[in-house]
Amino acid sequence: MNPFNRISPAFVSLGITFFLAGIMTFFSADIPFFWDEVYYIQAAHDFFDSGFATLIPGEGRDPGHFSLYGFYMALSWKLFGKSLVVSHIALLPVILGIIWEYFKLALKFIPVKFIAPAMLLLIAEPALATQTILMGHDLFLVYFFLLGLNGLLSGNNFIYSLALCFLPACSIRGIFSFLALLILHLVLRPFNAKRVNGKTEWLAYLPSIVLFTCWIIYHKNSTGWMLIPPGDILYSRELLPAALMVKRTILILWQVIDSGRVFLWVFIALSLAYYFLHKKKSLHHGSMHDKSFIFLLMLLFIPLGICISYIAPLNLTTNHHYYLTTFLVSHIAVLWFFELFSFRKVFRYILMAIFCTGLITGNLWIYSGGFSNGWDSSLKILPYFKLKKELINYVRQEKINPVSVGARFPMYDEHNISYLEDSLFAFSAIGNSSFSSFHYILLSNIPNIFTKEEQDVLHNRWIVIKEFRSGQVYIKLFRRPDL
Repeated sequence: MNPFNRISPAFVSLGITFFLAGIMTFFSADIPFFWDEVYYIQAAHDFFDSGFATLIPGEGRDPGHFSLYGFYMALSWKLFGKSLVVSHIALLPVILGIIWEYFKLALKFIPVKFIAPAMLLLIAEPALATQTILMGHDLFLVYFFLLGLNGLLSGNNFIYSLALCFLPACSIRGIFSFLALLILHLVLRPFNAKRVNGKTEWLAYLPSIVLFTCWIIYHKNSTGWMLIPPGDILYSRELLPAALMVKRTILILWQVIDSGRVFLWVFIALSLAYYFLHKKKSLHHGSMHDKSFIFLLMLLFIPLGICISYIAPLNLTTNHHYYLTTFLVSHIAVLWFFELFSFRKVFRYILMAIFCTGLITGNLWIYSGGFSNGWDSSLKILPYFKLKKELINYVRQEKINPVSVGARFPMYDEHNISYLEDSLFAFSAIGNSSFSSFHYILLSNIPNIFTKEEQDVLHNRWIVIKEFRSGQVYIKLFRRPDL
């Protein structure tokens, strides 16, 4: 049989996924930089405005590591023009790269007949879809992690080494992703028949270590500090008590199963239990099945464990899309169990319907009471950008000075940064100021840091002069009662 004919359905599903990624990019071309990207894109402005005279952004915009995201965006603006359209299109190759590397990873573990379901789960993944339309900086991390993973599992030292060079430039979490790949290398080494034997396999780490060391020295000499800016809250943070560490770990695990992923993880948990309890008696397993199982188990839990090990003890910020690589591996793991257990086609269709329904409807899951809603990791955020435009138009029509309007993150972004406009339009950050310091206050369910008491004050003492609603998103403009 012609091998191309045998795998052509897989390539059809790959082509469809590529096409949908292009469609998403096209229809989101007017969406501005949002949430974390407002911070990370400031480096691009510095690089672009200085004509690339320096590799280190200005004070308050320097993340400590080399800003690959900022440099790439600035270079794209230099070549094709500074606009949101160019920014979205510039990230399309990275998005397509993620799809391609996911496709290759899936082929290493599951039969060709399950590639189409794997691509369907990829398309339905809320965090990846949302990061795609929001130009998420984590897309670089996901791509280079998957690239490195495929290089490691295939014994391709050049590709593995290349990925390791770029990971520390993606973010501080990229450095920990580097560590995760190193641990995976050590743990999986005895089982990986395709690895390069001898000293040569460890030479893959040398270029990245040299580059990273050179960056640390260059940055230290230029700024006087390295990796973590002076005055950063990390310097004053101590390890949390054990009880709070457990609480933070539970929060991270909840983010992993949130947005409809709970159905996937329940299936994985039940499958793992059945595998351990009954594999010797009832499963047609062999050395290849056991080896694939060990690989998948490590890919699922080592990167996630690394994230938990430094986020939970220090009470660092956590977000759903931080665990995107774990989400993608979980899709492959589910389908691996499909093959292992030889499910009937009807049962597979039912399970896939449940998983896809969960992921799609997971975009709409919303919580009250200050819980994290993962706005930058689910498509329920989409109405926000239309409402924000309506709000800005209203403020301009009513000749309200935006500086007199207090707002909380992420609603006070400067338009020259987030929209790439010439305008310096921006609302004021409330910070630690009292509400009375402002003529107007913006209340929305996008920032989840308004306390119940603060909301009560606004609703009971201030005057709502305009409200904007669409989908699950609302924005209310309050006026101080004495005006």
